[in-house]
Amino acid sequence: MNPKRLIQVFNNHELGLQERLFRLLVTIGLMGLAMGILVGLVLGESMANTLSLLVVFVLAVAITYFSIHFHKIQIGAVLISVLLIYFALPFNFLTSGGIYGGGPIWLMFGVVFVCLVVEKKAKYILIASSFCLYGACYLTAYWNPRIMEFHTIQAAYVDSFFTLAAVTVLVCSMILFQNAMYRKENKIAKEQKKEIEEKDDRLKRLMAEFENFKKRSSKEREGLYNSLIADITSSLLPILDNLEKAVQVKTEDENFKQGIELVLKQFKDVLTSNGVTEIETIGKTFDPELHEAITSVVDENLGPQEIKEEYRKGYMIGNKVIRHSLVVVAN
Repeated sequence: MNPKRLIQVFNNHELGLQERLFRLLVTIGLMGLAMGILVGLVLGESMANTLSLLVVFVLAVAITYFSIHFHKIQIGAVLISVLLIYFALPFNFLTSGGIYGGGPIWLMFGVVFVCLVVEKKAKYILIASSFCLYGACYLTAYWNPRIMEFHTIQAAYVDSFFTLAAVTVLVCSMILFQNAMYRKENKIAKEQKKEIEEKDDRLKRLMAEFENFKKRSSKEREGLYNSLIADITSSLLPILDNLEKAVQVKTEDENFKQGIELVLKQFKDVLTSNGVTEIETIGKTFDPELHEAITSVVDENLGPQEIKEEYRKGYMIGNKVIRHSLVVVAN
């Protein structure tokens, strides 16, 4: 496989961190196991030890393939851990010189592998059982050393060096991978945080713009409504003026007068219900925005610009004047 493609497999962020780490450790472990088989053949290891490593290699490759192909990484991690802890590592310890070979270092790697790739209860069960099994291996070697297959001094040094180098590469690879993943994930997290903050800022601006739009729309609707009512009211005011004049006319027909008053009251109630109000005049200070002076008089009892009389009523809706009041103003 092309090294660049291999690195891309380990850095593929579409895969979970656990799966990438599993692929990395298994790949390097299988490479180390293959080299271990070759070194064993060169050193003249026992055929049983060499065949056991070969069986472990084939089974590990098969488990890795099926766990990746069927997306069952945790099952694959547990099966490989079981293969290492319950078979490969104890057998290697007993047939490769015990503490005088590379066995103890591989035992340590087995525990590290379980800690990194196995999850939940299976992790703790495998770790606890590995310590028990490793303890049994040491006790077996201590009480019955005859069953051990020892290396020559030269072979022990070579085996120990090879094992140390292989496990060092594995551990360094794990550390480098973890650091690289941390930096990558940290970078992605910062970019996502920045993107979220930008989206949040845009959302706040959109919400503010939407609130302003609602206020503008509300004011525009209110203004349009007021203008419509003002136009209609303006065309009806002459009728209202005539009704008020009719009420002031003296007549002996009380029913007729009451009828006119009732119509006038209903007319004013309709205007009031639609927000139309009369402009106040008598006793108020003249305001050219609301009032229209038809004449002025001198009256010492009134203040300057105070309205003395109202000649014609004025009306307004909200802040919009429908018709100015015609008034007499005191100088």
